[in-house]
Amino acid sequence: MDLVPWHPSIRVLRSSNGILAIDKPSGLISHPNKENYKAANSLILAPYDLQREAYVIKNEFVYLLNRLDSPTSGIVLLTTHTSVAHKIRKAFRYGRIKKMYQALVKGHVPKSTLWKDVLHTVKNERQQLRTHRQPGGVEVQTEVHVERYGQLKEHAYTQLMLCPRTGRTHQLRVQCASRNFPILGDKTYGDFAFNRSLHLKRLYLHAHFIAFDVDLIHFEAKADCPWSDDAQTIATA
Repeated sequence: MDLVPWHPSIRVLRSSNGILAIDKPSGLISHPNKENYKAANSLILAPYDLQREAYVIKNEFVYLLNRLDSPTSGIVLLTTHTSVAHKIRKAFRYGRIKKMYQALVKGHVPKSTLWKDVLHTVKNERQQLRTHRQPGGVEVQTEVHVERYGQLKEHAYTQLMLCPRTGRTHQLRVQCASRNFPILGDKTYGDFAFNRSLHLKRLYLHAHFIAFDVDLIHFEAKADCPWSDDAQTIATA
């Protein structure tokens, strides 16, 4: 993938077994949402084929294997091999990929545990996807590990390691918010007044680690957390 026109802020983490891991910063989209459209804020500056789920570069395809919301930072996987794309996408669908996310949430999460919910995703009047914790949807599960507690001014926060066993639209953001532990900086499900009062500039959710063994393909990658443990520097991340 030497000639891929990456967005200037993209950092390549690892290339192995035909798979490339990159570190996507908060604010970039994983791909354009229009057919054959080239977006200035996507991770690759090239047209995107919605059906193939691949960027098109000089009649060659760079397949996107997973996606992150625009405000979420962290690991995105790509490949130029059709067979590899099929195998890894299938592994994602069936929960055979180990994923770990770092998150800062408002409040004091009491203990590490397993969250189970039923989520329902709908489009609003502006055709925007919104996910809700309510009947009529699909079951989701996330392992929640408390890593540390901190203080922002007079407000308590918790750093969590979130390990989703399933992968649904906005799953982690909804599961946190529905328990009154919204992720810091979340402009969709978060505590808006809280975010404004602390001048938070990003969503504090980061795809930190990914690993799998699929059909003799072993791969793992790690992207360091972009914010410091020092509470004084969180708002500038």
